[in-house]
Amino acid sequence: MLKKGEVKKLEVINGKEVDVYLTDDALKLKQNEDVAKRRFGGGLNPGPHYKFYVLDAGKFQERMNEIQKDLPDDQQVEIFPKPGQTGRGKY
Repeated sequence: MLKKGEVKKLEVINGKEVDVYLTDDALKLKQNEDVAKRRFGGGLNPGPHYKFYVLDAGKFQERMNEIQKDLPDDQQVEIFPKPGQTGRGKY
């Protein structure tokens, strides 16, 4: 997903939970059809589309930098730290 340019942004909530937002083009792909549409009201789901948890936000950032180092600048995904509540349920 990341190396294919399908991820728009990542938000790290409280240093533990990572929300993944996909690009509009990625939402058109068959493998993402379950998360592409809003549950209510129709239209494209603005996200987050996926989430996962990390044990160490610093190590996650280091690993992401390593993974993206060979990608062109316009394909690199920015990681936004964000305070908030974790455990917000499934998307």
